[in-house]
Amino acid sequence: MSPTKSTCESSHTASAAKVARVDSTLAVVTVTYSPGEHLENFLTSLATATSLPTRVIMADNGSTDGTPEAAARVHSNVTLLHTGGNIGYGGAVNRAVAEIDESAEFVVVAIPTSGGAPAHWTPSSRRRNGGRAQVRWGH
Repeated sequence: MSPTKSTCESSHTASAAKVARVDSTLAVVTVTYSPGEHLENFLTSLATATSLPTRVIMADNGSTDGTPEAAARVHSNVTLLHTGGNIGYGGAVNRAVAEIDESAEFVVVAIPTSGGAPAHWTPSSRRRNGGRAQVRWGH
């Protein structure tokens, strides 16, 4: 059974309404577990990695060093999500992604290592790249 014209039009209208709410925010998901100074280096490097406004969701897997809490206090674009314990990297990523505002057009999952963020993140067209952000590593 194929959809009727009114069903197709209704579906198209709903999709158009959803697209209208999308903005150019780059959501960055990272998982932490007592990351030490690497977290601050990572968060500050985001300012030079992209010209897009960023929203960082840190899924914390039970840190004991206080670093994620300190970072959330200092950086207004950071949200700290306590996972309730070490639920593993994949589980923490999934929890954080579930918290992203649906208006964010791009999502990057990154690890806060000593190298910081990539030198440059360039968002590509949603049509050409399926809504994924293109990440160019290096300078």
